[in-house]
Amino acid sequence: MGKVILKGFIVVPEEELNLVSKALEKHVELAKQESGCLVFNVYQRSHSPCYFDVYEEFSSNY
Repeated sequence: MGKVILKGFIVVPEEELNLVSKALEKHVELAKQESGCLVFNVYQRSHSPCYFDVYEEFSSNY
């Protein structure tokens, strides 16, 4: 089984942090339900709360 791995980060403006944090919860939930999704994680950096690290793995067989 092949897979596609994506790693990156997003930077959220401080004034939108609460809104984006709540939206990310739902986004992660929906992404994990997608066909071929193996891993989908978003972590907020403790030392820089406006930065979120993103890690995704999807099966390339879809």
